[in-house]
Amino acid sequence: MIVVEGDVINNLEEAANWLREAWIYEPYNIWYEEYGDYKCINIEPNRGTTDRTCWYLFSLKEFEKFIS
Repeated sequence: MIVVEGDVINNLEEAANWLREAWIYEPYNIWYEEYGDYKCINIEPNRGTTDRTCWYLFSLKEFEKFIS
């Protein structure tokens, strides 16, 4: 569990939802994937900005580092 801007985030799915809301006007598609033990937040550019960086976050620790 981590706390970001007053919001409690317990898992990667909640982190993906938080990030989607925080980046609502940014040119990125953000989604959560889960297949068995595999859990990941995918962040990929869209709207003609495919030259930007993609990110894949596999833990709350990576998420916390990403947003800081």
